[in-house]
Order: sequence, then C-alpha cells, then structure tokens
Amino acid sequence: MESGYTGTVTLNSPLTLSSTYSSAGGVPVSGYPNWQERVTQVVTNAVRQAPQEYIANYTTFKNILLPASYPAVGPLYWNESLNQAARAHAVDMATTPCFQHDSCDGASWVARILSYYPDALIVGENIAWGTSYLKSVVDLWLCDSTNPASCAADGVGDGHRQNLMNAFAEEIGTGYYSSHWVQNLTRNTQASQPPIVSGTHMIITPN
Repeated sequence: MESGYTGTVTLNSPLTLSSTYSSAGGVPVSGYPNWQERVTQVVTNAVRQAPQEYIANYTTFKNILLPASYPAVGPLYWNESLNQAARAHAVDMATTPCFQHDSCDGASWVARILSYYPDALIVGENIAWGTSYLKSVVDLWLCDSTNPASCAADGVGDGHRQNLMNAFAEEIGTGYYSSHWVQNLTRNTQASQPPIVSGTHMIITPN
C-alpha cells in the first residue's frame, strides 16, 4: 500500500467571530458528512481525550503521545463548513490528481479553508492517501511514519500529531474521497457550545 501524508498549521488574522455547528452526529445533510468523515471525528476525539489509553489499547506504537508532551485535551466540535472544505480538497487531490496542501491548481490551502469558513482564527490541516480504512489514517497521522515500529518521537518531526492534539483547536471537518483524506482543524470562539453528539459503528481489533 502506498501512503502519503503531511501536516501544517498557520495563524489567521483575527476576524469577526461566529459559531457554526452542524448536526453531524449521524444523519448526513446533502451528503455531508459521509461515514468515513464522521468516524474520523470520533476516532480523533478518542485520541485527544485519552491519548495514552488509545496508544496502549489500539496500536502497537511505543513511546509516543507521552503524558509530558501530550496530555489529554478537549474534543473537537464538528463544523459543516470545514467538512465541505476538506471534502473539496480530497476530491481535488483524487481527481486532478495531486498530493499537496495547496489546491492542485496551486491556490493556497489556507485561502481554500477560509473561503468556506472565513471566521477561523487558527487553521491546521493533515492530509493522507493510500488507505480506505479510517483508523489507519488516524494512526498514520499519530505515528508520523509509514513504519509503525519507528514512529516519530514526540516533538521531533511529529507535525501531524501536533495538529491532531492541538489544545487550541476547537473545531474539525474531515474530507474523504477515493482513499484521499483531509482533516481541517480550527479555533473560533469560546461561546457556549452544545453537547458533542457523534455516534458511529466501526469494527476495531485492539492490539
């Protein structure tokens, strides 16, 4: 299986704050989110809220996501606009094709996300391709290596892990199309938030 991945984060200038939450707890609206996108949020939040337990119970990784570097952080709220931005890039990479953060025509990845969600304050993105199984892609971002026996050490070449565990991030939208994955993370507002409702089914075999 061929795989690829990269991740980066930037800071956007402060914009007008607003809060947009989708009812993406299970029922798609006009095809958003699909099953892979919804489950990716669930797995990502499982990692964020119990990183050491996730590594011990569901991976073979050693000596990553250690408490000193990666304490538990809050879950991410689903954002419909980020879902649309991420899906658009997954489709673009799969059909143009290309594999990069920027759009295949060279347009900035930050500009793409902000065109869907202009009120984002920080913007982070992970991308990957080569697998259709969602837990594999989350684990690839956590390991920051295609070799599970040699994951990047905490704080050393672990940009995807840093994005996924960013304590300042509050919202998420994921995109999946034809083995291409995009994960967009943002921060917007500390306004009162509804409960996180997200349920899904996934077969998983603990290690």
